[in-house]
Amino acid sequence: MTRRLSTLLVLAMLLTVLPLGTAVVLAAPPETTSIRITGLRSETAPTDGFARTSVGQGAERSSAVRAAEPFAMVGLELPAGASAEVRTSLDGTTWGPWHDAEVLGEDDGPDPDSAEAARASRGFSDPLWVGASRYVQVSVAGAPLADVEVIAIDPLGLSDDGTPAPPRTRLVLGSPAAEAASLAGLSYVSRAEWGADESLRSPDSPDYASDVDFAVIHHTAGSNDYTAAEAPAIVRGIYHYHTRNMGWDDIGYNVLVDRFGTVYEGRKGGLDRAVIGAHAAGYNTASFGISVMGNFVAEAPPEVAVQAVADTLAWKFRVHGIDAYGTATAHNGTTVDTLIAHRDVGSTACPGDAFYAQMSRIRGLVAQGSSAFVDTYGSVHEASIERIAAAGVTAGCGGGRYCPGDRVTRAQMATFLTRAFELEAGEPVAFSDVPHAHAHADGIAAAVAAGLASGYPDGSFRPEQILNREQMAAMLQRGLQLEEEDGLRYADTAASAYRGAINALSTAEITGGCDEFRFCPIDAVNRAQMASFLARTLTHLGR
Repeated sequence: MTRRLSTLLVLAMLLTVLPLGTAVVLAAPPETTSIRITGLRSETAPTDGFARTSVGQGAERSSAVRAAEPFAMVGLELPAGASAEVRTSLDGTTWGPWHDAEVLGEDDGPDPDSAEAARASRGFSDPLWVGASRYVQVSVAGAPLADVEVIAIDPLGLSDDGTPAPPRTRLVLGSPAAEAASLAGLSYVSRAEWGADESLRSPDSPDYASDVDFAVIHHTAGSNDYTAAEAPAIVRGIYHYHTRNMGWDDIGYNVLVDRFGTVYEGRKGGLDRAVIGAHAAGYNTASFGISVMGNFVAEAPPEVAVQAVADTLAWKFRVHGIDAYGTATAHNGTTVDTLIAHRDVGSTACPGDAFYAQMSRIRGLVAQGSSAFVDTYGSVHEASIERIAAAGVTAGCGGGRYCPGDRVTRAQMATFLTRAFELEAGEPVAFSDVPHAHAHADGIAAAVAAGLASGYPDGSFRPEQILNREQMAAMLQRGLQLEEEDGLRYADTAASAYRGAINALSTAEITGGCDEFRFCPIDAVNRAQMASFLARTLTHLGR
């Protein structure tokens, strides 16, 4: 008691002398430890009606082994081609369920051409959370039992009776939560908060890609009945296993999610950056790996976990401008959807049948959550709207909306053109209907000065006049400095004074008409349609 009071007094004194925000008191998890169990011997007389789910007949089953220390997570080191199951017990009498433990394949881990892969070891299963245990049994097919080793991991500081170590506190100089606070829109448990021992991580990590183009969904396997208090220990156990046993640079996943919907920072380097993980070999570069803690072959993750996955991916897709319904080119040259499951790019059941059945729904949730505006989800022009928003051409119509169906006025178009073409400010205009206080006065002045727009002979600009398609075509053609083209590209433009501008935009692939044969020159332009014209214009400009 005296020692604890002394520690608290020291903490209190430090907090009074350090500047505000330079120190944080966090939970101090016990050191994660692991031991190897070798020399497994075959059980000669099974007593419990053992049934196998994947190993099959002819498998060799070990006798129960009492580990030198208690543990809560296990992994197996197996020869290539072997398959196994493992179960554990705290007292040697009451046993938990059998868990599949197959060797991770060539589709798992670091990218094969990476320095991390060259340093990594092969022949390991996934780490499996089993809860407080002291005894272990293994059944293996395809390899001698003697060639199997068990890695028993304790991230809880368990006592001999399976009781976790009592909670402690630690003083961390600096502010490990500052990064979390800076990532607006994403709430998560930082590495410092879940207790990452940064000495386990390779000094060569992290590595970065130029950007993130797609995401891969996983499950960790293992038990689904862990508590909320145990969840950070699962992350610590996986981190220890990936680094100390498998030789990876850091934990493989970019993010982990527990069954209660809590999000944990995975591989170090910044969740808003393109950190290269080790979760899907050949597909790690330019991807974002997110894994839900548990096994979801037979049962789906809880709804709160599914929503946390969707919310996290929506945030990540917003950061990197990813279309949830788009495609991307992976580092290995293959084309993938921007949101995939591990099994889509590897010979694995991950993330489990029940979780995989949720993929279409998750994609929809991500698409809805990653939209810049609340009213553009599902629009055929959504990608173009996102494109011009990212380029600073539009900030929407207010209240998080874009108002895609609203028609565009001449004044609004002048402002959009000014931003799209990055026009210099013009001299104040002297139109009779555009006072200096008009919301679009500067845009009108810039567009007129650049020759993209002009007023009427009566001295007016008619800022509230609805713009039609041929008028917009003329403005874009002037801004792009395209030569007008003769001919009749569309059947309904023969009488249009802007036919040459419309033809020029067609050649430049800014427009394809309103159908195969028509341009619909006098139809009003709504904000969604305008976004597609402007998005193609930005592409033409190289922006």
